[in-house]
Amino acid sequence: MILSKIKMNKYNNDYIEKNHLGKNFLADIDIIIDYDIIINDIKLMDGIKGKYLKFPVDDKGRSVAYPIKEEARQFILDEVLKKYKEED
Repeated sequence: MILSKIKMNKYNNDYIEKNHLGKNFLADIDIIIDYDIIINDIKLMDGIKGKYLKFPVDDKGRSVAYPIKEEARQFILDEVLKKYKEED
């Protein structure tokens, strides 16, 4: 698997507080996988056990897109964290 593109919108604390996003919200992310599949509206969160990704859900709370295997989820998280650190 290749993450062909990672688009990230990081938000500062003022924006997060103003829009009631919660203290653990770090960024909105869109990714393209293997130049073929796009997943929008992934959230990068900061939890008790560290940073994690929250994948998009529909209006009924059902998952829209997500990695099936833990290895895929970890790979995506690792790549997103690299990009997050680059933009600091």
